Amino acid sequence: MKLSRITAVFAALAAAAVCSQALAQQTYELKIKGTPGVITKYEASVGGALSFDLVGLPMPNAKMSGENIAVKINLDAYMDTQDAYDEGTVFLAKAMIKNVILGGLLQLPDIGGIGAGAAPELLLDISPQGGINNIEVRNLNMPGGMGNMLGGMMPGMGNSGMDLTSLDTILPIITGLIPPVLPKDPVAVGDTWVQKVAQDDMPMPIFPILEMRYKLISVDNGVAVMEFASTGDYDAGFLNSFLSMIPEIPMGDDVMSIGKVDLKMKWEVAGGMSLAIDSGTIQDMSADSKVTVKGGAKINFTKPDGSKEKWEPEAKVNLTLNGTLKNAGEVSREQFEELFPAPVEEAEDEEAEEE
Repeated sequence: MKLSRITAVFAALAAAAVCSQALAQQTYELKIKGTPGVITKYEASVGGALSFDLVGLPMPNAKMSGENIAVKINLDAYMDTQDAYDEGTVFLAKAMIKNVILGGLLQLPDIGGIGAGAAPELLLDISPQGGINNIEVRNLNMPGGMGNMLGGMMPGMGNSGMDLTSLDTILPIITGLIPPVLPKDPVAVGDTWVQKVAQDDMPMPIFPILEMRYKLISVDNGVAVMEFASTGDYDAGFLNSFLSMIPEIPMGDDVMSIGKVDLKMKWEVAGGMSLAIDSGTIQDMSADSKVTVKGGAKINFTKPDGSKEKWEPEAKVNLTLNGTLKNAGEVSREQFEELFPAPVEEAEDEEAEEE
């Protein structure tokens, strides 16, 4: 009798241990991954409304305004996995633009690829946490010599040394502002984490720091569901003390002096996303955002003959956006090459090499 009671006690303890172990929260390692050679199609849509009031922009003496202008773009993006290594995955990204809408000013349906030559593409090196290790633009330059165009808008800009005809000039700055998405350490359902770009890693210290807050909501059938949000504000008033130490800035043949800069920005972002844990691929994502920008500046240009030209631009901008991204599955290499055929010259060269 005593032996049976002792056995029952041990059985109960063992059962309790098993239950407690089962109830212990399981952790998950969330990473962006890829398999070389696999091409994944994503359907993306971004829409919203834009209101703005511009004085002295984009050039001196200009005025522009708009109220609740509808903005929308739909496209299919194709991610061709080139390489996968410990520190990241390399994708070749191409897109087919389905339509672009900017109020009644611009409505472009079924655009497809851009240009008659090789389709524009991005070579993206993405870290396991979703940060951008490197980005390279191919087959796309800013049209018409953007640097020369700006030279006509603002005195001296055309000779400022900035090569605005190449996106390689500005993309590193833009991508440097985007923080990673996923946590470095494994997380359990209910855990939260914060991602932001460290001040020391900022491409330029004058830009706002975007801080994103994430939470793992659930994991079901190997798919992790997360929520994210960000609120912030930015005041560039601190630039005035910095600019006071640089009273004159050469701009080609002119000399520019900035008397005052006033720039304030507020933003709100909220959304969700899901990730297939084993394959490391995003399944879907949605986000709503609101951005408000208000600013102005007092700028003087001194010409070689001593004459002066004032420029006092002002801007008020309100933008609301909602975006969605959906994994539409894998596509074959044949389908991909049919959508983005090589230009005739390249195809002839390849055939000649094969012969």
